[in-house]
Amino acid sequence: MRKCDVLIIGCGIAGASAALALAEKGLDVVVLATGQSNSAWAQGGIVFRGWGDSAELLQRDIAAAGAGLCHPAAIDQMVRLGPPLIEKVLIDRLCVPFERNQRGEFQTTQEAAHSLPRILHHKDQTGLAIMEKQMAAIHAQKKY
Repeated sequence: MRKCDVLIIGCGIAGASAALALAEKGLDVVVLATGQSNSAWAQGGIVFRGWGDSAELLQRDIAAAGAGLCHPAAIDQMVRLGPPLIEKVLIDRLCVPFERNQRGEFQTTQEAAHSLPRILHHKDQTGLAIMEKQMAAIHAQKKY
């Protein structure tokens, strides 16, 4: 019988994030997954920040995209923590290859109810790009 500190069932972006964070803390993590997750099929992109953006504008846009069904505290947390975590984890740590323009700046796009371009993307395979980088980082944590 295999023993571990943490068992994670499923390995989409959320499961992979948990596995990587726990493994980096030195825990023995086992991930049970059937193969490719739905996260790998995510096409569009991920909300970051755009030129001339503000927390207030992002908050209004998220509320509009949610048609009034969003929990205000969840919106606040996403606006406050989301962009810095994307920068720290996906850009700086994992080096997800988000599209860039000729000047090397992020080439953001505009989606849904967003009032300006603030969506980071990798071609039309953003989820797959994130998953590939996460899985590489997880495998690098493996102790042999």
